[in-house]
Amino acid sequence: MVEKELRFTKNIKCCHCGNEAPMIIQSSFSQIITQGADTWWSRDAGPVYEILTCQSCDEVTFRRYIWIDGEIDDRENETYYPKNNTKFPENLPLNIQKELTSAIDVRNSNANAYAVLLGRVLELVCRDRGALKGDLVPRLNELSSKGEIPDQIVRVAKNLHELRHAGAHAWVGELTSDEVPVLDSLVNAVLESVYGVPQLIEQAEERLKKLRKMQRSKKKNHKKTP
Repeated sequence: MVEKELRFTKNIKCCHCGNEAPMIIQSSFSQIITQGADTWWSRDAGPVYEILTCQSCDEVTFRRYIWIDGEIDDRENETYYPKNNTKFPENLPLNIQKELTSAIDVRNSNANAYAVLLGRVLELVCRDRGALKGDLVPRLNELSSKGEIPDQIVRVAKNLHELRHAGAHAWVGELTSDEVPVLDSLVNAVLESVYGVPQLIEQAEERLKKLRKMQRSKKKNHKKTP
């Protein structure tokens, strides 16, 4: 029996274990077609779907990319599995984005490390919002007293802090993949409350201002019409 020759991707970071190396292409399906075949600008382009396995952890990745004339369009890459549920608010400070990215890198391989790094994200949020004194819990309480974070979100953040404590100390316990979705939800709730919601309110108010201005202009023009 002739063994199948292995094919490899370029370096890809595994979303399961964080290892960055070529992955094994187990299967692929192409929808590439010749576009503009009857014109001078014709090109071969279309989506390619691949099932990959990581050489480090053997976990599976399912992705899609766009192929254009022999090149991969990196702007159109999408990983369908595994999915990351942690969202970045648009105006999230760069240093917090960096720390959150580091946490996501270990999300699927080490729940304890994920919780610990999310605790660092909380600390950076407190620092960014001006709460600099004491441990994390007093800082969260300070932000609540200033109206920076609603009381309900402070309770959410404290739950995340408690899970971080469990992840950091073996004598407290051990987190598993079952807790990862909970960690996702907690950090998303904090970041959306502090950075996402204020931006949405600002955008909504700006839109309302424009609508009111348009309405006043229409009324003014209507009065001028004989």
